[in-house]
Amino acid sequence: MSLVAIVRRFPQDLQIPLLEFAEAITEELRAQLAVRREDFEDLRATVRELIEAHKRAEERLSRAEERLSRLEAIVAELAEAQKRTEETLAKLIVRV
Repeated sequence: MSLVAIVRRFPQDLQIPLLEFAEAITEELRAQLAVRREDFEDLRATVRELIEAHKRAEERLSRAEERLSRLEAIVAELAEAQKRTEETLAKLIVRV
């Protein structure tokens, strides 16, 4: 049921004060719930900062992944060198 329909059910001398009361409540709620421009600008700036921080984190992660890949290759080379060293040592032990 609409506000106007509800107000029409009241005596005529109360209808205008009730409508004024409803308008005052509406304005009060609107004022309380309104997003202030400053709040919106603060939020916008914070989102920009978060986006930039995320980009920097992605760049750091990308560099870390590259370094990890190189380290994995080095570890694989070291493992092969270790294996060759163990094979050479085994041959020397047999000779001795």
